[in-house]
Amino acid sequence: MPLARERLAEAQGRYKRNYDRTVRPKNDGIPKDSWVFVRKEVHAAGTNPKLDDQVEGPFQVALNDGNTLLLRVGDDIARVNSDRITPAPAPLMPANNAQSPPVDGQELPLTELAPDDEPEYVIERIVGARQLRDGSLRYKIRWFGYGKEDDTWEPEEHLPEALVRKYHRKTGLPRAI
Repeated sequence: MPLARERLAEAQGRYKRNYDRTVRPKNDGIPKDSWVFVRKEVHAAGTNPKLDDQVEGPFQVALNDGNTLLLRVGDDIARVNSDRITPAPAPLMPANNAQSPPVDGQELPLTELAPDDEPEYVIERIVGARQLRDGSLRYKIRWFGYGKEDDTWEPEEHLPEALVRKYHRKTGLPRAI
């Protein structure tokens, strides 16, 4: 039995290495000062989302850490989840002065968000799931940049469908626990 467990662990390790080799983080290679579009998550009330613009921008990338991007939005800096980013075509210039140049050639500070902007919380991963008595699912979320003491239970409808599918595929749990 110990030999079987050892060989199973080796085979699982090979499968994981092969899988990890073929998967790369989305938008990890977007360089600083390139232009991107941000996908809209919410559309104005009374508008048909199919007819409304699906993206905003273009915006210039100030910093890319793989999971989030800091974008120059006018004179401000905004942190955006990399899942919402679409790289812009290479010879793109901002339309309608979407990006104004820094004053006197100074760089904008990358560590501060505009005081009136709410920061965007980025999901790092799903760490657990449970079913409530009413049959609805809740997922325990680990937030990017926060520890396990800051994990929260979120309903399925607040999470990206792809993330939920990936969690269930990874854990082998059925969608209805």
